[in-house]
Amino acid sequence: MLNTQIATMLNTVIIPNYFGEGKSGDTPITITEDLRNIVDLGKALSDLSVNDLENFKGDLVVGVLDTYTDAREFKSDDEASYGLFVSSEEYGGAIQRVKCKLLSATDSNLLALVDASNSGPDYTDGKFYGVPVDAKIYTKMDSFRVKFSISNNELKKSFTSAAGVARLIAMIEVTVINTIALQLNATARGVLRELILQAYTGGREVKLLTMYNTIFGFTSSDPGYVDISNWNQNETFKIWCQSTILKLRKGIADYNEKYNDGTVETFTPEADSRAIFLSDFATDMDVALGSVYHTELVKGLDEYRTINFWQNGTTELVPVIKSGSLHDQIVEKVADSGDAQVTTINHVVGLLFDRFSAFVTYELTSMRVKRVEEEDFSTYFRDYTRRYCVDTRNTNVILTLS
Repeated sequence: MLNTQIATMLNTVIIPNYFGEGKSGDTPITITEDLRNIVDLGKALSDLSVNDLENFKGDLVVGVLDTYTDAREFKSDDEASYGLFVSSEEYGGAIQRVKCKLLSATDSNLLALVDASNSGPDYTDGKFYGVPVDAKIYTKMDSFRVKFSISNNELKKSFTSAAGVARLIAMIEVTVINTIALQLNATARGVLRELILQAYTGGREVKLLTMYNTIFGFTSSDPGYVDISNWNQNETFKIWCQSTILKLRKGIADYNEKYNDGTVETFTPEADSRAIFLSDFATDMDVALGSVYHTELVKGLDEYRTINFWQNGTTELVPVIKSGSLHDQIVEKVADSGDAQVTTINHVVGLLFDRFSAFVTYELTSMRVKRVEEEDFSTYFRDYTRRYCVDTRNTNVILTLS
């Protein structure tokens, strides 16, 4: 927070509640924009009762976080989320995504005051003209908590200088920001796991080795045959993989009739296509191609992001992919009831998907405080609800070295 924001928060919200007319001291305190007279407020804190001091501290925490929330810019594509559609707004956010078809007309009498009747060849009062929509709400939700403690002594010392107040407020902000970033990143990885599982069970797996050998007619006895043991030594296979991946990305940037569930014809601009590769796979591809061919002749794998492993260990929220090595991927699907269903996906190396295939958001649900009298400090608990949705109507394709 800027000093001007801190001053505005104190002058308009907090100070009037505790040091205004009829409160502790009859002379109102006005903090300057550069906080140079913050010590006046620090001195006044000594006159507050224990209960008022606790309430002051609580109001400060709420004011800091509300100011921070209001001042943030909305980010629709966070680097840490691997290109998922992420709402970084605390309140609201992308509660649902609405997919639209082309404009069409449907018969309806809902808006008519009387029974519909044709009034001429160019106008029908019983027909409603609108855009049909198909809304997809969040499919999973979970909660997490931000925890931090502030002692009364720490509070009083902070308000003896502008730098002290800035440090206290920065501590509050950083604690919340880091926790939220970590939780959203974990949720995003979980969504990627769900996308992999959906692609696999939906028959959208591209078996790179099988496809390559089939196209060129190689059998296990042929010199050009490629398998899991020698793929990274075969430059021809790598070049073919590169071109195949680029073609897949081009194909996704079209009406997704092949992999769509039929509810909505979804168009994906090329700029919204996303590619995620295991780091080892991407490194082998790029290093080999770049060392053999001139850089200006090789586009590599185009724009993509890498991830060292697919798993993150949140079995309660989403399926888990346990990664033992580059060539051993196991998806454990948590069943709604009964025993868990385990699906094995061998040699997962990449995922192609529409940026709007999945999205996550979070919102504040409650805030509580716990007072510890013996040690003279309070611990603040800020509860959030995180949600994510995986939209099965969009294209997502899993790449395997199978």
